[in-house]
Amino acid sequence: MASKANLAKQQPSSGALAEVPEYLRKQNGEPRRGNENVAPDDVIVPRIALCQSNSFERKKSHAKYIDGLEEGDFFNTATKENYGKELRVVNVHYFKSRIRWQGEIGEGMLCRSQDGVTGVGEPGGKCATCEFAAFRNDEKDTRPGCTMFMNFPCLVIAKDGSVDLAGIAIISMKSIAIGTGKRWNTLVNIRNADRFAGVYKLSSVEDHRESGDSWQPHIENDGWVTKEQAQAGAQAYELIQSWRSAGRLKVEEEETVTV
Repeated sequence: MASKANLAKQQPSSGALAEVPEYLRKQNGEPRRGNENVAPDDVIVPRIALCQSNSFERKKSHAKYIDGLEEGDFFNTATKENYGKELRVVNVHYFKSRIRWQGEIGEGMLCRSQDGVTGVGEPGGKCATCEFAAFRNDEKDTRPGCTMFMNFPCLVIAKDGSVDLAGIAIISMKSIAIGTGKRWNTLVNIRNADRFAGVYKLSSVEDHRESGDSWQPHIENDGWVTKEQAQAGAQAYELIQSWRSAGRLKVEEEETVTV
């Protein structure tokens, strides 16, 4: 099984990952020298985010700025790769998480649950019985005081059909996108196969509501994986499973990077 150290790749000055030159390429299973001391706790899994009008990645004065990124584009928060308004992925795993923020999303965490079951912080404890996890029974039907995320660890499929185990990234859905997340799980269940057996196409669509306009993800089936994609998907699944079992899955903070 591949090690977490395989997630480390060199990033060129442009911000996007380029294809590894042939003279630097490694064969499958060949060690990446220099990464011997990289432990699971030393790496954070990036996210695939959907650019909104207020995303930092659109602001030239911000350190997260990505040149050419437009509203509705999917992008990798670590490599800064811009996938455009459509991408194909192999979904290898699924889990929930929760965060209770001090105020608006991104303003500091009061409580966090890595598994959507048990929270750590204020108030902590079981999410199922927490007062902040449910809608309040009042005239306004006030929304929960913590945010629930549906997390989909994926491998992005390149234009030539290849997938890179080093490119594991998580697509997280919250709020309006929760319905899309449930639809994704439904499409997975319909297949009656391993989760990583299918290819899915994500596209961005405009959503107009009284609360404001935004870009939201749309998901649909896009066939079955190839033999090579299935092998990479199985490895990625085992990797994510081992990290979660050991409580070592570190995901980039759920702030403005979720869809």
